[in-house]
Amino acid sequence: MTKPPSEVAELIHDAMENLNEQKAITRFQMSLKGIGVLAQRDFVDQSFLMMLSSELIVRGWCMFQISHTSYSLIRHESASKFRKLSSEYLLSCINGGNPD
Repeated sequence: MTKPPSEVAELIHDAMENLNEQKAITRFQMSLKGIGVLAQRDFVDQSFLMMLSSELIVRGWCMFQISHTSYSLIRHESASKFRKLSSEYLLSCINGGNPD
């Protein structure tokens, strides 16, 4: 029987918590096939992936696509420490100006 996104998110969260006890893990990759195995689905559609991503967010993980068949997951606390860039800064860089 197929598993809903909430259950798959919980499986991923629990696995990462268990692994984290051995060594701190802040990011990892999963294949679309691996997600399908956890969900017990032959086909994983975009709707399922969007719901899974939402379920992972509330469990402290961000998920994003990095190739046609691969996804990266990063702990929200790690992602929230990324450098922030404003649109004004980016436009200045695009237009050849010195942003600083």
